[in-house]
Amino acid sequence: MEISEITKDSQDVSISGHVVEVGDPRTVNTKFGPREVADAVIEDKTGRINLTLWQEKIEEVKSAKKVEIENAYVREWNNNLSLNLSKDSTLKCLEE
Repeated sequence: MEISEITKDSQDVSISGHVVEVGDPRTVNTKFGPREVADAVIEDKTGRINLTLWQEKIEEVKSAKKVEIENAYVREWNNNLSLNLSKDSTLKCLEE
């Protein structure tokens, strides 16, 4: 799948893209207690999309040039689509 094909109803999204930026982590209170979250942007030849990162995934993606994501889901927030990882999702960080 390419980024331009992603809609707010997309499920089981599997894509690869280059890491454009990773924002600074912030702490939010969840039902599991305080957690670190950060927003990243990834792109492919068809577009860009936000990627929500939690906890250790933030540092993993910061050092990556490219990511491969499988089984992600999409949320819409403030008219922007964002990829999110579930417990069934995989995220591979690549150097190139």
